[in-house]
Amino acid sequence: MKFKALALTAILAVAAAGLAEAGIGYFATPTPETTLALASQRLDLDSTQQARLRPLLQRAAALRTDIRSRTAAMRAASREELERPDADLRALERERKAQVAAELKAMDELRNQFLAFYQDTLRPDQQAKARQLMIQRMDRFDRLRERIVAMGADPSQLR
Repeated sequence: MKFKALALTAILAVAAAGLAEAGIGYFATPTPETTLALASQRLDLDSTQQARLRPLLQRAAALRTDIRSRTAAMRAASREELERPDADLRALERERKAQVAAELKAMDELRNQFLAFYQDTLRPDQQAKARQLMIQRMDRFDRLRERIVAMGADPSQLR
């Protein structure tokens, strides 16, 4: 079992490096301008729609950066606390819960802004295309999950 876990880790590391090299994925998130250009092309956005979408994409990028930074800082602080003989695990839990709650609130607010953009700004044909693209993305994630499970990963660990 340990070998399968190590093999899976190695495969994922190679895949992540490939995705980063290709400029996609968690390690190389597209810039707001790249995403705007892609959305404009796929959804045939006019200049007014682009102007409304740009700040949302910029906020999403800033939120991703902020969450990554806060997570790294929390991990470092957690490691430091855990190395102490009198580590306060309950305090660590409270801090992490507060951080996650704040992040979820910020993500919910941003998601509501994106939903308002979808509902109030896109034409019905653009909404249909956006839904189609969302389904395609879900299908890609499902296929990726199936491949990871086929390599021996525990499905309960992929949620």
